[in-house]
Amino acid sequence: MTSFVLLLALLVLFLVQSVLLIPFGLWFPARPDLLLVFVLGWTLTFGHGQGIAAAALAGLLMDSTSVAPFGSHTLALLLLTRIALSLERQLIASKMIFTVTLIVFATAFYYLVLSLSQVISGARVDWLGSLGFVVVPTALTNVVVGSLLFWSVEILAGKLGVQLRAASRRSQPVLRSEV
Repeated sequence: MTSFVLLLALLVLFLVQSVLLIPFGLWFPARPDLLLVFVLGWTLTFGHGQGIAAAALAGLLMDSTSVAPFGSHTLALLLLTRIALSLERQLIASKMIFTVTLIVFATAFYYLVLSLSQVISGARVDWLGSLGFVVVPTALTNVVVGSLLFWSVEILAGKLGVQLRAASRRSQPVLRSEV
């Protein structure tokens, strides 16, 4: 059931991100990365195994429609799931600060990996322009959207019968039948 819900959620978010969301114009040329933020929330709620599955599926969806080298989205998301779980154990003092820090870091890291894959494939990258017109505005929109998506994933976990342990063990889900 969890796998079906994951696939359905990724497909819906992928379609919304690809078709409905457009950059907000010249004054704010960014759009939220719904799949990136969802994968982070899913990983922190359901743990490493489910996070890897979410990252792989989301990455393949994004790679299938991107002009970037195939696999660059998947690579970035897979690396981020591991980093997110490592950072969670160190920054768990405040959930809000952790969420904002993680989303800003993840957005910057994600675009760094995508840019490096472009450079490796022979394309030129405007690093300063990417930082000012893509990474920073996208990080800001991801923070706003991320709070909503993280909250939605936690509600979804409750509906699927997954109960979270104490805050320091948040990435280790416990089925209600085990409690």
